[in-house]
Amino acid sequence: MLSPDEDLALIGSETPDALLAGSRQGTTCLTTPVSPFSLRQQFTIPRLLRQQRIDLYHSTYYLMPYRTGIPTVLTVYDLIPIRCPGAVSGKTALLFRLFHRLALSAATRIIAISGATRDDLVAHYKLPKAQIRVISLGVSAPFSPAPRSEIDRLLEKYSLPAGFVLYVGINKPHKNLATLVQAWGRLKENGSGPPLLVICGPWDPRYPQALALIEKLGLKAFVRVLGPVVPADLSGLYSAARLFVFPSLYEGFGLPVLEAMACGAPVACSDIPALREGAGAAAAFFDPRQPGAIAEVVASLIDDQGKSGDLRNAGLFRTREFTWQAAAESTLRLYRGLLN
Repeated sequence: MLSPDEDLALIGSETPDALLAGSRQGTTCLTTPVSPFSLRQQFTIPRLLRQQRIDLYHSTYYLMPYRTGIPTVLTVYDLIPIRCPGAVSGKTALLFRLFHRLALSAATRIIAISGATRDDLVAHYKLPKAQIRVISLGVSAPFSPAPRSEIDRLLEKYSLPAGFVLYVGINKPHKNLATLVQAWGRLKENGSGPPLLVICGPWDPRYPQALALIEKLGLKAFVRVLGPVVPADLSGLYSAARLFVFPSLYEGFGLPVLEAMACGAPVACSDIPALREGAGAAAAFFDPRQPGAIAEVVASLIDDQGKSGDLRNAGLFRTREFTWQAAAESTLRLYRGLLN
């Protein structure tokens, strides 16, 4: 997408081959051993920018050099330590507030990955909306409906029955897994056994609440925690699921919802701003704080195959709007606007 007189330099500690895979000739890699957690980057990176005569700096993390001397773009994903303080330690929340404010002050323009994140930035930091550009994330190409052979392979690999319900994500408090497990308890109480709920993703042992509830509510036969899965298997697991459920209390974007849609899974998710924005009319929404509300929506979709089919088709159509090509084009327009 770059014009002949434009060049892109990537700064990182990775090898050039890893950073430049698939990029065009003329794109360069500036390697540095300095960690973003080191104070040395406050001096090392600005010096590197001057030496290389860089015209614009884009940081994708709030731990960054705060005086670059050139137009600076900052990407902000969410305000979890502020909106969900229980998700992090008090020390982490304090440091987040301090360094986030420094980063926002240093930024000429800010990229927010959703309108919901932009609105949080405006509300919490009193930033002018004109300083913030909303550029949505994209759904990667591998996320598409898997062939039957791949679905059968994964059902056998993970010993899963057909018709399971899937959650993908970590178990931190703002992901609200305890309430999701309680909803499965309600489904069990309401009659015939609920479909198997499969929870996969990284597992933080500091938050055992969901596991404790599975035991307490007698749900071992109805809830299975897989933990992390091979990334290459995710698309097939989404495709195999009868329903994808996402009960987060807060998200900056909610990429798993769109990944599931891109793979043809009907989606039920929290009625929160970021997920409303991303999913549009292609998901069924519930109050994430009410186990009964989650159970009701899940049961309605399991019982109504017509409604599930409509959501599946709407989701496949919806995800066409979220591509990395579009994100890159919007980012490049922002760069050019600052330099011209």
